[in-house]
Amino acid sequence: MRKKLPSKWCVKVGEFHKSDEIYKWRLTSKYRCAWANSGYLNETGYHSFQKPVDRIELTLQEFRILVLKEEPEDFSYLIKLFKKLGIK
Repeated sequence: MRKKLPSKWCVKVGEFHKSDEIYKWRLTSKYRCAWANSGYLNETGYHSFQKPVDRIELTLQEFRILVLKEEPEDFSYLIKLFKKLGIK
């Protein structure tokens, strides 16, 4: 998980704006429309069929946290539970 958003990044997308978070974000970008084909969206919202060689690919989780500024999920309670149950 990256701690800082790269200046040049992209995120993989499926056909017909299947990810609502990415679709809503793209509506606020320079390219205010949906996409029909799988590919990649870069930090400006531009769609390309191939991963841009000069961009760092973000996972959907990284996109949510670094771009949309969502709070990361806290799974620390599982560590306590696993220790209590003796699971390593």
